Amino acid sequence: MAGDLLAESVRKLSPRQLAWLEAHAPAEDMELIRVALDSSSDLGWRSDAASMAHRLTGGRYELWPFVRLLARELRAAVEGVRPRQMWNMPSQYGKTTLLGVWGPLWILDRDPTARIMFVSYDADKAQRESMRARDLAEEHAGMLRFRLRPDARAKGQWITEQGGGLYATGVNGAITGYSADVLLLDDLLKGWQAAHSAAVREFVWEVWRSQLRLRTQRVDTPIIASGTRWHVDDYFARIAASGDQWHRVVLPALAEEGDPLGRALGEPLEPSRFPAEEVLARKRVLGSYLWNALEQQRPAPEEGGEIKRAWFRWSSQPPAGWDEMVSSWDMKLKDKEAGDYLVGQVWCRSGSLFHLVDQLRGQWPQAVARAAIALTAVRHPGCRVHLVENTGYGPELIDELRAADPGYSLSTEVGGLLGVTPGEADAVTALIRRGVPGVKPVSPRGSKEVRTRMHSGLIEAGNVVLPEWLPGAAVLVDECAAFPNGAHDDTVDAMTQALAGLRGSGTDYAAPTPGGPGGPLKRQRRQLS
Repeated sequence: MAGDLLAESVRKLSPRQLAWLEAHAPAEDMELIRVALDSSSDLGWRSDAASMAHRLTGGRYELWPFVRLLARELRAAVEGVRPRQMWNMPSQYGKTTLLGVWGPLWILDRDPTARIMFVSYDADKAQRESMRARDLAEEHAGMLRFRLRPDARAKGQWITEQGGGLYATGVNGAITGYSADVLLLDDLLKGWQAAHSAAVREFVWEVWRSQLRLRTQRVDTPIIASGTRWHVDDYFARIAASGDQWHRVVLPALAEEGDPLGRALGEPLEPSRFPAEEVLARKRVLGSYLWNALEQQRPAPEEGGEIKRAWFRWSSQPPAGWDEMVSSWDMKLKDKEAGDYLVGQVWCRSGSLFHLVDQLRGQWPQAVARAAIALTAVRHPGCRVHLVENTGYGPELIDELRAADPGYSLSTEVGGLLGVTPGEADAVTALIRRGVPGVKPVSPRGSKEVRTRMHSGLIEAGNVVLPEWLPGAAVLVDECAAFPNGAHDDTVDAMTQALAGLRGSGTDYAAPTPGGPGGPLKRQRRQLS
């Protein structure tokens, strides 16, 4: 009774208060508290699989924030709060150890009658994890609340004295004939090579649909499918579309918007082993396509989704001349400067072809955006119309650009961000002081998907030409290939806005003659400047 009251009192303490207590309370008092906590399945080291692993390994098992999150999700699955779950994260972060080793021990400590099935890409892999769990169960038999049957301790199947236990097999192993109170799936695809085989993907899907899914007998039977996203058509995508209600936990190597851990953008999952520099270095080795899938859990069709990579035409030379030229600017959202990108592109139309001429892209605030648009006007004097998205800080920026600012001077810091030369700095300063002409607000109509589909036929026909010498062109192709499921689509938005302008009536976006506003529009072909 006293232990229950003590445990209930400690339960009400905040983590900071509990840490203070551990640091300042006498050792004999803390021992009483730990005993009280350990006596409850809801508190202390029995509360979840990660806490159990940390305690039984003497603290060697690291309690990273993502480990704690997954352990809480495992508990939510077992308790029926979120019984169907998908975990997606990069490999080598220990998810298999949590799910296939400590997970079964924690489940059986709660309920020694539970029948657990653990499935991986092959039987050897699954049985190795099962053997680790079995050996730990025997090593810590004095602490755990179950015992193994002496006659049922095989590496691939071991049974508790109460009738529960663990059965481990591969996706190509014996599955039928077994029932599961808990179904744990871990990396059913061995790697990206297997995931890119349509035959292998179809086989795994059929095993899930006709065998694994049938091992469970109740709608609230816990099922956790864990693994790395190797392909846009992997079993995760198919399961998610199958009609069951699934809770998804997506943990990219570097944090993105809406991170479930609340990490800052770009913050790594496990900085001591995989710092941001190492994760980004892998991108240079893997390439953008594999890196986005393996590290960030955002697979896209290799050839592209709604816009195929092969649709773009590439050129090693700029067009000899052009009919119309515009710059197009996709704005950042207010108060989200750390995550969004400002993108400015220069496009020209030469007959039936649309050429990307230049691109600026950065996570820049409004002050830099103002200088960037002026810099574009300086670098491309033939570009006299600047299409600015009238969202985010766009309206304020448009007003700033149009108005004369006699006291303006381009700062060294802003000039450095944009790579401005000394001569360009003087020209940008002079332009902003007298006001930038040709700034045209554009209010987006329809969804991003609709606006992009308006131009997909033009791209597919080979009428959109990208410069081989411009590094930013590869970013545009990657974002187009991942659209609409990519983390960023700023370059796509800038492109569609420019194409809409250049494909308009031909009068809305053509540059006026020197006669001034309202004069006749100049339509003759011009040399590319």
